[in-house]
Amino acid sequence: MPRPSRSQAGGGDDAEATAAIAVGSVFDPPNEAYAPSNTIVSFTALARGTFTNDSFTYAVFVNGVTLGASPSPVLGEDTASWVPPRPGVYYLPVTATDGATTVTSPSIRFYATGTTITSPLPGTLVPVGSSVTIKADATPQQGSISQMESFADGSSIGTDVTAPYSYIYTPTAPSGSTVNIMAISTDSNGGSLSISMVPVAMVTAVGAIPTFTVAAPGDQSIIAVPLDPIGITMTANDSDGRIERMEIYVDGVLFATDLTFPYTAEWTPTAVGSYLISALGYDDKNNVVASPVNTIQISAPPAVSINSPSNGVAVSAGSSITINASASDSDGTIESVQFFVGGTFIGENCTSPFVVTWTPDEPDPDDPTASLSALATDDLGLSTLSEGVSVMVQGSGGTGGGGGVVGDAPTVTITSPTGGGHAYGEYGIAD
Repeated sequence: MPRPSRSQAGGGDDAEATAAIAVGSVFDPPNEAYAPSNTIVSFTALARGTFTNDSFTYAVFVNGVTLGASPSPVLGEDTASWVPPRPGVYYLPVTATDGATTVTSPSIRFYATGTTITSPLPGTLVPVGSSVTIKADATPQQGSISQMESFADGSSIGTDVTAPYSYIYTPTAPSGSTVNIMAISTDSNGGSLSISMVPVAMVTAVGAIPTFTVAAPGDQSIIAVPLDPIGITMTANDSDGRIERMEIYVDGVLFATDLTFPYTAEWTPTAVGSYLISALGYDDKNNVVASPVNTIQISAPPAVSINSPSNGVAVSAGSSITINASASDSDGTIESVQFFVGGTFIGENCTSPFVVTWTPDEPDPDDPTASLSALATDDLGLSTLSEGVSVMVQGSGGTGGGGGVVGDAPTVTITSPTGGGHAYGEYGIAD
């Protein structure tokens, strides 16, 4: 890149008695400086050598690319200017040579602030009924980007709060018109960065416009955090041609491309939350059409366990006991906890503590155990069944079922009168 300006200043008084040229020092602008992109940035550098009359040839680099060297050696400071072509982070070192030795300064990091649209390109032709993917980026002076808002002819068409910033848009303007697409970013301090604008030209579509839909997962689906990838399936219809390819997007960001029917992809979400799934379909006539967007919710299912009674505890038939369960939901709230004995519903509680009272019936003599479980449901409708707790039901006549004799028969002895004594009178044994 040409260097638009250069100046010289005497530097004899600053000379140092060193064995060779010292490492150049970039001191203007300072490290971590910032300015809007497409504005002039000036650099000043100074090298020192062994002799007071040393002069140096300087070269400035931007991200490894030279901006050009001074046409002749410079005595003292050297100044150059440069215009950042787009927002971004740039690293700027300077080299200095005295003809025998070349040294490089430490790089300064410079932030060219602003917003830039990377897609579509200016002058892109958009057939009526087709869609475009708006992609934008931004560099703030401090902090981070909190949101990116897209506009078409001044009207807001969408906002993205996570990078990479992308939005699928279908213009409604007629053929022969121009649509100005803009992007405005807001940093974490609430400041708006410079606006980026790209014009696109609307043209008449060739042939029939194809149609595309997201067949699965369905719109407004609520899916528990999956152990396996989720299958995304698209449908396509082109009445007068063929489909060239299908691009599948998650939250406006290209996720997968499929060239053949059936159009599918496998996706593993990285976190709980809401996701937007859509597609761009391309036909053989350069029509590009977006599908409707399906919103799905990935949610963590609730956790639930029975606290009491404990596994293996004995309970009595006909006597009420309290079943106590704990339930929680990491990304929502618990709506209800239902209780079951052997799969039979016995009660429900919608507020903590989650308890229910149960009165066991007489047990089965062959199997006096009962299995207790709890089903927790969260605010998104996802449910989790607890592990079962097994208890032993005692019948009303003793341990186990049926009320019969269980265990060893009792024993009895006469302790009085003692053996060998005599008793007179009538006596007998009662029936």
